[in-house]
Formats: sequence, C-alpha cells, structure tokens
Amino acid sequence: EKYLHDSVVKSVAYDYESLRQRDCYNAHSIIGAFLENRAVCEGIAKAFKLLCNAYAIKCIVVLGKADPGGQFTGDCYHAWNLVKVQNQSYHVDPTWDNLFDRGVGPVSYDYFNVTTADIQKDHQPIGDLPYCSAVGLNYFHATKSIVRTFQELVDLICRRVDASLVTFKADSSMGEFLTAETLHQQTAQAVGCAFQKLGRGRTCALAFNDMHRIGKIFFDPPEA
Repeated sequence: EKYLHDSVVKSVAYDYESLRQRDCYNAHSIIGAFLENRAVCEGIAKAFKLLCNAYAIKCIVVLGKADPGGQFTGDCYHAWNLVKVQNQSYHVDPTWDNLFDRGVGPVSYDYFNVTTADIQKDHQPIGDLPYCSAVGLNYFHATKSIVRTFQELVDLICRRVDASLVTFKADSSMGEFLTAETLHQQTAQAVGCAFQKLGRGRTCALAFNDMHRIGKIFFDPPEA
C-alpha cells in the first residue's frame, strides 16, 4: 500500500489549471492521472483506488470537504480514500501528502493510514463511513516516530540524523508539546541538542503540520 501511495504522489502532479477551469473531465478521472500525469484530488483518489484494487486492497473514494484550518466553510470540496488492510480500515489522502510535487521535499505521510479522529481534524466526509480506530499501519506508529517528550525527540533526531528527512508526530499526553508554538520552539532546540550530543551538525529547515502536531526536519545533503 505504501508503494502504491508513493507511486501516485511521485508521478501525479496537482492540476491547478484544471481546478481554475472547473470543467476538465480528465483531471477528475484516471485519464488525467495515468495518461497526463496531472489531476485534481478526485482523479488522484480514483487512481489510488484503481491501483489498490489491482493488488487486492479494498479501497473506496471518499467525497467531502477539507480545510487546513478545520473550518470547512466555502468551496473546499475534496476527495481522498478509505482503505481496508489486514481487516482494519484507514483514511489515506495522497493529494495532501504530495509535498513532492510542490518542491517542498520527499513524500509526506501525514495522511497515510490515519484514524477517523485524526482525519476529521481537517477533513469532513459526506455520508456514513466505517469508523477507523486502528493505528498499527499508521506511518508514525509503524516507524516508531511518535515522540512524547523533548528527550524522545532529541533521541529520534540522533538516530536519524544521516537521513534527508526526519519526520515525527508529537503526542501531548505527557504534558509536553501542548501548543503548536511550543512544538516549533522545542523542535529547534532538540535539533541543537542532538547536534551537540553527536558533536557535529548539518544545515536543516523545519516545517510543521500544526493541526496534527507533525514536524519535519529537512537536512541539506552533507558537503562533499
């Protein structure tokens, strides 16, 4: 499933021109995704569904609204997917995971195999859907990238400092990372602490998905 997700993200660019025209059939179908390598969210979701079904992964297209601020006002209609893997259901949004197309960095997994509680923070489906509560195949759970304390974040950075990207999800159950501002500040501090602990450093940039308390540390390639 992850391979199919990554394949769609890397090969299908978001078709902003068709979004403005509002009348382009190809962008809303697998034709745009597979033949033109560009589509809007509906075409991207349909392409992911077709690939999943080809590999016997149950998958449907979900229609609804999506808003990074969680307000769902105005014209914010969106399409994403619901999959069933190992008898558990998860939400997947390959469109919103496409940082690759925007030149921000590698493939994102903020919306890969997420629960109903998480997806509803910034997605609002139309109609009834299976309730998704499993976390076993969520990206951050599966890769052990959930941090509950500042020290856990420092340790995670130390373990993965040689990667091009360190991405993590902050859990506030221990009383830390309670606000987005705190998460931003502590991430910057954790990078400094990790470099001090390792006795070396790398140039990096930070990015955050505040709604989901997800942080990304992009490391520049090491100097030759």
